[in-house]
Amino acid sequence: MTDLPERLVGGRYALAAELGRGGMGTVWSARDLVLERAVALKEVALPTWVDGEERERAYQRVLREARAAARLHHPSVITIHDVVMDDGRPWIVMELLAAVSLDERLKRAGSLPEGEVAGIGLKVLDALRTAHEAGITHRDVKPGNVLLLEDGGVVLSDFGIAHVDNSASITSTGMLMGSPAFMAPERLEGRRATAGSDLWSLGATLYTAVEGASPYQGPTPVAVMGAILMAEPRPTRRADLLREVIAGLMAKDPAERLGHEEARDALEWAAAAGSADDSGRSRTGSAALAALVRRAEPPAEERPKEGSEGRPQDRPEARRAPRPLVALAVLVCLAVAAYAVPPGMGKAVVHGLLLVWAVAVAARTWPGSKPASAAATGAGAGFAVVSASWADAGVAVRMEGFLTQVSAAAWVLTALWALWATTRR
Repeated sequence: MTDLPERLVGGRYALAAELGRGGMGTVWSARDLVLERAVALKEVALPTWVDGEERERAYQRVLREARAAARLHHPSVITIHDVVMDDGRPWIVMELLAAVSLDERLKRAGSLPEGEVAGIGLKVLDALRTAHEAGITHRDVKPGNVLLLEDGGVVLSDFGIAHVDNSASITSTGMLMGSPAFMAPERLEGRRATAGSDLWSLGATLYTAVEGASPYQGPTPVAVMGAILMAEPRPTRRADLLREVIAGLMAKDPAERLGHEEARDALEWAAAAGSADDSGRSRTGSAALAALVRRAEPPAEERPKEGSEGRPQDRPEARRAPRPLVALAVLVCLAVAAYAVPPGMGKAVVHGLLLVWAVAVAARTWPGSKPASAAATGAGAGFAVVSASWADAGVAVRMEGFLTQVSAAAWVLTALWALWATTRR
């Protein structure tokens, strides 16, 4: 915080101290001399290469859209009191809150518990929904713009670069407005900001809060933008309750992204589950979780039409791992059959099936990449096919001992996994 000699903005607001600065300007604490109250002022700044008529159009756009954002009334949307022009630049007058940003909190704590992050996400999502229903996209959702109040409230700030539907582009040079690390892929490709773009940024913000680092990192902003366009986010290590909702919000294709309702259901479940974990209660049996894991859509004729952009319309069913007890039951049945069938072709085939099932369960459950899972399952299936094709009496008898040892080991390992996964649930 930097003190400075008193200066009046708009003949009314006396600047007191600098609170922070970013790519789009500087935020000051100030005092409204007319109403005698403390306020926050954002001095909007544009890059030096934007000049002349282009700069004037940009400033007019900021004024117009800040005034539109001032019409939003929601406990999680920062209140905009006024917008003034001073020294040729727009200044946005906002409420001054006793709060710390999520970014500052993460710098001190490293990461936050999932239940708390889910609660924060719910309030930000509700604020975004209010803005989106008014035709306003925020365009700069990030930890630095999420304010955490002392009473537990959450406020989304900095609507200074928000976009109003049907308004002209802020620049004719294609300038990107926002923070690259939290900017949706379609925006980096030059497409317009939508509600879905804000939801992607919310997903990146939730990722950062849980993992303690942003999902895409690089030595330069250009490297980060390239990673967002070309690569998947870094695998989560801490996220459990929020893993699916983060992945759903950060889908690269806006059509496959979670919408407001789906994200709200998932975050509500995660917040409740996180609270239940803290108090030692069970977190099973949630319909919201089941809906999120299945991610199944109703038939096309029953599916409601969505007016907002970024809402998924046709999402394939999510890949699911076998339930632990079901996996264990199948293993037991195959193991009994393997030892009941007389030596020969049948026994070799049953042992091969037992091995395939064990490998398939491990491949679909173990935290690895899809190619690795497919390769592991394919190897198990290939082994079974080969063992069956060699099932003439002599070869089958010779193979039976080897197959017994391998499939028994696979059975024991997978049975242990099933018991471990069952106790975790």
